Amino acid sequence: MTDARMALSLGSDLADRLWMAVPEARPFLAGLLAKEVEDAIRYSRELMPPGYAEVADALYLELLRPSLPEPGAADLVRRCLGVLGRLVREADGDWRWETIDRNIVRMLEQDGFGPALAALDPDFVKLVLATRKRLGQDR
Repeated sequence: MTDARMALSLGSDLADRLWMAVPEARPFLAGLLAKEVEDAIRYSRELMPPGYAEVADALYLELLRPSLPEPGAADLVRRCLGVLGRLVREADGDWRWETIDRNIVRMLEQDGFGPALAALDPDFVKLVLATRKRLGQDR
């Protein structure tokens, strides 16, 4: 994954990195941006970037949850987990970690995809479990 910055940020490291590393995320990211522009026009307010939780929720709902059961989607899921893993390491337990864990990882685990995540990217799962343990958030 590239460290290059986009000339036009989408408002968060999560959205920007998904745009660059996971082209399949671009339609839902564009949808979030379009909704923001429409709302800003409708309510005569300044533009705001999509919220971190909003992007995380869309990643979970639009890409990860539907893709995990698909045998041909392993590469897509791995690229998503690569972005998330990098952010987890950088976040070091801050609010970004909380959002990724709560809005994506725990939701996937509740949906029964924990074993699939471990099979596709065991290092990501180890990172998540180690971070939870270090922060006293393990179940």
